Amino acid sequence: CNMKSNDLIRVITDVREEEEYNQEFSLYPNPASQSLNIVFKNSGERYKISISGVDGKAYYSQEIRSSTSPASLSLENMTSGIYILTVDDGVNQVQRRLVIEK
Repeated sequence: CNMKSNDLIRVITDVREEEEYNQEFSLYPNPASQSLNIVFKNSGERYKISISGVDGKAYYSQEIRSSTSPASLSLENMTSGIYILTVDDGVNQVQRRLVIEK
C-alpha cells in the first residue's frame, strides 16, 4: 500500500452524498459481457478504477483521466459473475455492483 499516515480517504456512507457523487459518472452496459463504458461528467480529472470480486480478490485496476468520451474497460478475460466496481478520485470512493454475463 502506498498510503502515508497523513493520507485521507473519504468513503461515502451517506445515501444523499452517494447520489450526488454518482451523478459525476455513469456506467453502461450493466450487465456487461465484453466491455464496460464509463462516462464522466467532468473532463480532466484523474480516477482510479478497480474491479474486485465479492470475496475481495482484485481483478482489474487502472488509473484514467476523464474526458468527454467514454472510457472503455475490456472485460474479455473476466468470467461471468457479480463484481464490485470502485471509482476513486483520491478523496471520494464509490462502489457499484457490476454483473458480467458471458
